[in-house]
Amino acid sequence: MSRALLASMLPPWLSLKARDVRRRIALRWREFATAERRTAWHLLSRGFLFRREPIFVTGRKPDFLTFGRGRMWVEVKEFDPPVSQALLDAGWRELTQRLEKITHPCRIDAWIAPGFNQRAAKQVTHLLAQELKAGPPVGHELYIAVPSGTVDAAVVRLSWKRRNGTPVQLLSLRCVEGVYGYPLAAEPEDWTADLQIVDDSTVTAKPAFKVLQVRQPARVMLRVEVGGKGAVLGSLGNAEMQDVNTVDRLRDVIDDANDQVKSGHKHRAVPAVLVVYFDHLGGGQESDVLRACLGDLMASIDPNVNAISRTFYGHNGVFRPNKNTAISAIIYLSRHYPAMSLVNPYARYPVKRAWLDGTVYWIDSSGTVRSD
Repeated sequence: MSRALLASMLPPWLSLKARDVRRRIALRWREFATAERRTAWHLLSRGFLFRREPIFVTGRKPDFLTFGRGRMWVEVKEFDPPVSQALLDAGWRELTQRLEKITHPCRIDAWIAPGFNQRAAKQVTHLLAQELKAGPPVGHELYIAVPSGTVDAAVVRLSWKRRNGTPVQLLSLRCVEGVYGYPLAAEPEDWTADLQIVDDSTVTAKPAFKVLQVRQPARVMLRVEVGGKGAVLGSLGNAEMQDVNTVDRLRDVIDDANDQVKSGHKHRAVPAVLVVYFDHLGGGQESDVLRACLGDLMASIDPNVNAISRTFYGHNGVFRPNKNTAISAIIYLSRHYPAMSLVNPYARYPVKRAWLDGTVYWIDSSGTVRSD
C-alpha cells in the first residue's frame, strides 16, 4: 500500500496531528543540528561520553557534562558577526562573474569592505590572473588585495611570517600612504620584525607595525588556494567586521558562558571548557582569541630610538585573576581555520591540555604565550 493511499484513509484530524508531530521533531532537530550536535560528535570521537544538560543542575545549565575519558563541563556557543547584506550581495555578484573568466584551478576566499566597487573587483581579479599565470604559490600563503586609501597602478609584494611560522605573501596595488590592511588569520609573529617589500625592482624592509594596519581593511582581499576545477569563490566575508566586533563578541560570549558554568560547579567541581564555533571568514583565529582573552595587543616604545621595543597583551582581556575563573579553557573551531585552544591561566579548576583541540596556547610562569 502506497504512503499516499494510506494517508488518504486516515481521519483528517490524525493526519494533521502526524504532520504537527513531524514538524515539531524537525524543528527540534534543526535547533540541535548545529553547534551542539557537532560538539556531541566531536566529544565522542575524542573518547568522551557525556550527559546533555544534566537534570540535577538548577538554573542555566551547561550543555554537556563529560565522563569516560575525563570529567569536564562543556558549554557551546556559535555566532557570526553582523554584516552588510547589500555589500556582500554586490561583492558576490561582481567577483563570481569575473572569476568565471579565470581558467587556472583555485579556490578563493574573499573579504570586502566599504569602498568595494566594480573597479576594485576588476583590479583584484586582474592581479589574480597575472599571478596564477606566472605560477601557483609554493611554500607560502598567498593573499591578493586592493588596499584602501590612494592607490596607483604599481604592484607591490609584502612578505612576512605568521604566528605558526608559515610564510605569507600579500600581492597588492601600491598604496600611496604606504599602509596596508592584512588578514587577521595571517598576523605577523613579531610586529617589531622587518617585513620585505618588493616594489618593482626595489627591495626594502620595514617593521611590520609601520606597514600593516588592522583598522584599514582592504577594499577587497583574496586568499588563494590552488586546486579544483576553475576559479571558485568558496566564501565571502565582510572585512569591516573582522576586528572589533569579533573580539568584543567573543568577550561577551565568554562572560555569558562563565555564568552558566558556575551553575554546574555547584554540583560538580571539575574543569569547564567553552567551545566557540565561528563559521565565517571575518576574522583571524589566534589574534581574535588571544586579544579577547588576554587583552589588546600593546606596544612598548623605546624613547632612545623612537621605535617599538616589544609587544605585549594589555589588561582588558576577560581572563583575569578575578574574572571568568570558572572557564578553564576556550576551544575555537571553524570550517575555515584549523582548531585552536587557549588555557585560562587563572582557572579555578585547571584542565589537561591533552583534552583540548588543535594548537593549544598557554601562559608560562613568566607570562609568555606558548603553544603546543
